[in-house]
Amino acid sequence: MSGAPPFAIARTNQAGSGKGAFMALVLEQSIDVPSRPDAVVVADGALWVAGEGAGRLRRFSTKGKPEAIREEQTLSIGVLADGGITRMDGKLLVATARTRILTSVDPETGGHAIVLDCKTLVGGKNAGGLRASNGTIAGIVWREGTVWVAVAAGYASCIVQIDIAAGKIISDFWAPGPNPRGLAFDAKRDRFWVIEGRKEALADLDRRGEWLGTSAPLPLPGMRRLSIDSENSFWAVDAKLARIYRMRMEG
Repeated sequence: MSGAPPFAIARTNQAGSGKGAFMALVLEQSIDVPSRPDAVVVADGALWVAGEGAGRLRRFSTKGKPEAIREEQTLSIGVLADGGITRMDGKLLVATARTRILTSVDPETGGHAIVLDCKTLVGGKNAGGLRASNGTIAGIVWREGTVWVAVAAGYASCIVQIDIAAGKIISDFWAPGPNPRGLAFDAKRDRFWVIEGRKEALADLDRRGEWLGTSAPLPLPGMRRLSIDSENSFWAVDAKLARIYRMRMEG
């Protein structure tokens, strides 16, 4: 992709265009938590929530009925995870939003180690937002040995695929709008979903950054970060209201 960012979900839904399928996100569950949630990921039957501003991860059980969700574990990890959380080969990978640093975390002990400062990466045709002074990480996804990072940087917002071990950018493309607030990979539908804050909606992208045509308005404003569970429910957080949401897509 080249030129100015296309910001796909700003396109209109015109007959015959092949784009612009409108889906509905239905709110299934709203969970109040004791402190501000910054990010969420569902992995191995558990819900991991970052928050409190002091570098904590809380593990909640997701087994049984929705009302049975309960806290099982709290880890002090010493770093913020407000840029996102993802599962990475038996560990958790967390990101700081403003400083754009990736840290691996042992989910049993809370032991942690910095693995990459994303600001040090060079190259990438559309990855300037990753190094911009106003750039913030807005979501991360570990997939097939690499990490995908959504970066909010206004009209330089982008999504970057990174080989952590090699410390290099593999691919990069524009985000679907100037204010991405979450990123998740949908294995069943083979696509990325991005929360675009300007439109308060989800947009779907393929691995090359091409918009696949879906715009799904969020059921409530202010949602950020994103995860998809094994039943294809979407999870997001609301830091202002201290809530976690679960949604399903219809249509």
